[in-house]
Amino acid sequence: MKRIWLALAVVVLGLAGCGQAQQTSNQSSQSQTSEQQSTTSSTATSADVADAVKQFTGRNFNVLPRLKQIPVTFVRHVDGDTSVFRLNGHQLKARYLLIDTPETVKPNTPVMPYGMQASNYTHTALNNAKQVTIMFDRGDYADKYDRILVYVFVDGQLLQKQLVEKGLARVAYVFAPSTTYLQELNRAQAQAKAKRLNIWSKDGYVTNRGFNTSLYR
Repeated sequence: MKRIWLALAVVVLGLAGCGQAQQTSNQSSQSQTSEQQSTTSSTATSADVADAVKQFTGRNFNVLPRLKQIPVTFVRHVDGDTSVFRLNGHQLKARYLLIDTPETVKPNTPVMPYGMQASNYTHTALNNAKQVTIMFDRGDYADKYDRILVYVFVDGQLLQKQLVEKGLARVAYVFAPSTTYLQELNRAQAQAKAKRLNIWSKDGYVTNRGFNTSLYR
């Protein structure tokens, strides 16, 4: 009788082991399938972006995707929050979304404190980057000065965030629905302010309307 019970126990354990192995195999297959789908999706997205760029004539911004990184060529530097890029052979002046750096080239306006530091940082980051990409948000493609409104990435890193977290830019010009990175930038600003970095080193210099340069006269 004992031998019969032992034999049954062996059979049950064997069946359980097979079931577990089959479950593990299924999970592994599902994981591989998900990874393959992710890779395919990424490739398709890159192809879609490339096709859209080929259609761009310099003015038909509506053909360009939103919330997708678009490779561009860095042409020249303007200041901390403005640059010129080339996209499909067309030069575009770009204004960085959601930030404001102290002025350095504005007509009839003296160079503001920390303006050159911000300007130099942006220039160096773009000049040294292996890849520069831009991203349009859900709002307007361009402003009234015909500057495209974009997020700028250097080697995959958001340049706006780098400027804010180093205390070289303030979060500003917030207009919905172009607010995709607003919370991230606000967190970076709070940290820079707490550390009193650069533009935050003197109370009252940063205001809701810009920079109070009278504090440095």
